[in-house]
Amino acid sequence: MSTNHGHETTDSSHLGPDDAAALEALIDAGYDLNQVREPLRQRAARIADLLGLIDTPIEQSQTDLVNRTADLIGRAERTSLVSDSMNAQLSPADEDALDAWVMAGARRSSIPGSLRDRAQQHEHLAQLIKDTPVAERGRTSADLIEATLHRVSQTEVDQRDRMSIGRIRGLQLADIVSVAAILLLAVSVAFPLFGSMRHQSRLSACDANLGRVASALGIYAGANESSLPVMTAGFGGGSWMRVGQEPKNSNSANLYVLVRNRYAEMSDLACPGNPNAPTRETRSDAHDWQQLEDVSYSYQVQDGQTARRFWETALPTPTIADRSPVVLRIVRGEPIQPEANSPNHGSRGQHLIWTDGSVTWATSPVLENKDNIWLPRSIEQVVSEVKRYYGMKGNEVPASGQDALLGP
Repeated sequence: MSTNHGHETTDSSHLGPDDAAALEALIDAGYDLNQVREPLRQRAARIADLLGLIDTPIEQSQTDLVNRTADLIGRAERTSLVSDSMNAQLSPADEDALDAWVMAGARRSSIPGSLRDRAQQHEHLAQLIKDTPVAERGRTSADLIEATLHRVSQTEVDQRDRMSIGRIRGLQLADIVSVAAILLLAVSVAFPLFGSMRHQSRLSACDANLGRVASALGIYAGANESSLPVMTAGFGGGSWMRVGQEPKNSNSANLYVLVRNRYAEMSDLACPGNPNAPTRETRSDAHDWQQLEDVSYSYQVQDGQTARRFWETALPTPTIADRSPVVLRIVRGEPIQPEANSPNHGSRGQHLIWTDGSVTWATSPVLENKDNIWLPRSIEQVVSEVKRYYGMKGNEVPASGQDALLGP
């Protein structure tokens, strides 16, 4: 956010022509959407939603409305609302919905059904902010805030000089825009701020979690000849992706040994970036998480042959990371993206626990030695071959009549 504070006080916040027409139509219809003609009804509905955010009954006079707005501004100045905005909180359900919406790249179809309705409300608010112009090129947020406060103050003075006070129908469009601008500015400033703060908070919490898990690995290794946690040493060629079934079919059951044997708490293995992660055991005799979506961290797959040791400092390797996006896609029957980052932190990267006990943050799953932590060497070689053949020579032809090949 820019820290350059301008001193221009002319208010140029405005609605677009279509939104202004919709607002006028809504006022003329006595705020009855059914009375607004069809071409403007959808925009009028969005404006009605915005007006519903203003905690002022519409029967109040213009002076009451402006006084309340000025009072809210005064309280914001006294309590340093902007600087203390980090104390604002959403309900837990809305927090989960907002997180899921952001992590899904603002695609509502990718959000779990239980959170989709709430996420839709966040999407509507973001769309309202996006579609309503509140800033001009070259003007900072501070400029617009100053202009908005000046406009509200001037409106209050003008209202005191009037001989009569009208009802809500007599409100001028500029008066409503002034109040709406305050809401829009506050949300447009707070929305990205909250997102950044929540991301940093989750990174810190996840890093702390894995620090405790690394300590638990060390304690386990000290009691088990330096080995990593093992419940099933090898899978005999069978699948290790079937979380919640028999341990012989689930590699996550090996990591669950830390919880089962009380080396770590369930909450230590619950990344804040995974809304489905349980933070306490549901059954005392459990040997695994109940389903793949519950698992927050991916663990070194055991092959039953290689002796996997903790505290290996000669050539340390990652042994735990934020959950793999490749496994999630394979289980869902979706094409894999070999170099995608973990979904735990908005696909920005992943934490790694190494066999020397250290915890680091990586912005790519491909290590310096070109080893991809999500793939076995055999698949890495296939991917490498495909990447070398990204370009065509121009002499290729369709394989059949059903093979579409489009050129220049």
